[in-house]
Amino acid sequence: MSNIISILSMGLAMSTPLILGTLGGLFTYKAGVLNIAIEGMMTTGAFVSIIVAYFTRNIWLGIIAAILVTQLIGLLFSVFSVTAKGHNVITGLGINYAVAAIAPFICKYTVGNRTSIIASDFIVPSEIARDVPVLRSIPVLKDIFNHQTPLTYLALISIFLITVVLYKTKFGVYTQVAGENPEAAESVGINVSKVRYGAVAMSAFMSALAGINLSVENLGMYTDSMVSGRGFTCMAAIYCGKGNPAKCVAYALVFGLTRALQIKLTTMFDAATASLIEMLPYLMIVIVMFISSLGTYRTNNVRGYKNG
Repeated sequence: MSNIISILSMGLAMSTPLILGTLGGLFTYKAGVLNIAIEGMMTTGAFVSIIVAYFTRNIWLGIIAAILVTQLIGLLFSVFSVTAKGHNVITGLGINYAVAAIAPFICKYTVGNRTSIIASDFIVPSEIARDVPVLRSIPVLKDIFNHQTPLTYLALISIFLITVVLYKTKFGVYTQVAGENPEAAESVGINVSKVRYGAVAMSAFMSALAGINLSVENLGMYTDSMVSGRGFTCMAAIYCGKGNPAKCVAYALVFGLTRALQIKLTTMFDAATASLIEMLPYLMIVIVMFISSLGTYRTNNVRGYKNG
């Protein structure tokens, strides 16, 4: 039982950047923009927050800088994909590769190490985790939800907040209309480009928080490739959940729990078996996407002439 609770608690922590990135990506998904750059935006948030905090010795300056720089990355993506009508995938991949190259370059010429920046001497993840008094007396739940990081709690609250914004506000409605029928949106006076810029900005903001959670809250350091495909995992959750916030978050939780299970299992087997187990999260993504697409295929009505 203790192992299960430990996996659930770790899974919630592992799911936090996925939930944040997924909720942010919902805006671009609804607006009709394929935001491949979530990966690069997460990396930017993780890198900038640590390097600024490292030199200023101020965590809050690091967080603010990370959000601002990630917004610039989002603006760059919008200029090329929305205004210039560039291909979303090519633009997004370009940003991902650029960020992945620039971060080690800056690391090398600022701290002398291209693979990591260690700030754990003053950023202590165990001190960032919060004790929530109301959870102390609730059996089982206290072991899963208590002593999590602030952004974990914010991610859980954001599930409700993002749902309200998407379905109960003018911006949310405009975002959906811009994605479903941009011509009709323009005909009634909605500036589709402006709405899509806003959607990308929201995605960049949430992705920055996801990166901050990875580097500041969980490790107190930045390491090269620490995002490790989480941006693409968020996209998988969005498309498996078909843009429904609750379903998308559910998939993000499944992927996070699988990663936690993988970490737990690697400590129980030899090195060769452990390296094989490391593919478990990625295998789960493939399986979930296959099942999701299979369900979609079965519900489609086939019309017209059918051979055989």
